[in-house]
Amino acid sequence: MMMPKALYAAFDLVPSPKGASTHITYFTRGLVKAGYKMSLITAGDPNLPLQECYEGANLWRVPSTGDQNFLRRAGVYGQFVLAHLQERADYEIVHVRSIWAGFPLVSHFGAARPFKLLYEVNGLPSIEMKYHYEALEGSPLLEKLREQEAATLHAADAIICPSRVTADYIASLRVPREKITVIPNGVDTSLYHPGPAPAAAAYTLLYTGTLADWQGLDVLVAALPLVEADRPVQLKLIGRGRKRQRKALQKQARRLGVEEQLLIEPPIPHEQL
Repeated sequence: MMMPKALYAAFDLVPSPKGASTHITYFTRGLVKAGYKMSLITAGDPNLPLQECYEGANLWRVPSTGDQNFLRRAGVYGQFVLAHLQERADYEIVHVRSIWAGFPLVSHFGAARPFKLLYEVNGLPSIEMKYHYEALEGSPLLEKLREQEAATLHAADAIICPSRVTADYIASLRVPREKITVIPNGVDTSLYHPGPAPAAAAYTLLYTGTLADWQGLDVLVAALPLVEADRPVQLKLIGRGRKRQRKALQKQARRLGVEEQLLIEPPIPHEQL
């Protein structure tokens, strides 16, 4: 029996310490194990090969141009994915993680596309980009992104997302509920072997992930004085963030008198974590 062919298009660096890379790795691993002949197209990195075998899939990385403009890089990525599919018409499923790959495919192929389109929604640029680029707040660009998101969501044959909140938002855009499946984020508990805590030791609260504004880390910092009033505590944040985000959290901790209890460290590999 022939193995079904699937393409996974993700405008992210793989491998990397970020959560997106973890999602992509586990999805790829699972689909290969399920019997799919997998191809993977990701963002490029000058320190990584343009093509290799990754978790049993053929991985292509879009050549890195060094362009610092995010939208231009996203556009180049989308055209790379489209050109790949124009050359190879034998994919049964195309799995996209964003409109950067999804919208060019919807625009080009329309309803006549020769594959099923699966849209994995972890976040939407129209919501997230204003946090990364504050000048975009209220700009026509965000409205254009919303239109592209809606077009891709409605055209997709199936949609997966990690939470009911995201599913509800997608449904509010008049996307049929039956197209949406929630797959919550998981954790491999076999990787963790906590020992007994020393009786007199301070509690260490650990957060790993991005320092993005929507993560609610300001609430976590605000809770530190409440915990500190009861017992010694330290909050360790491990993840990628902008200088502005780190400074804001440190300033908040200083204002609350818990600056010494807050540690912010760069991302590390999952094995080291």
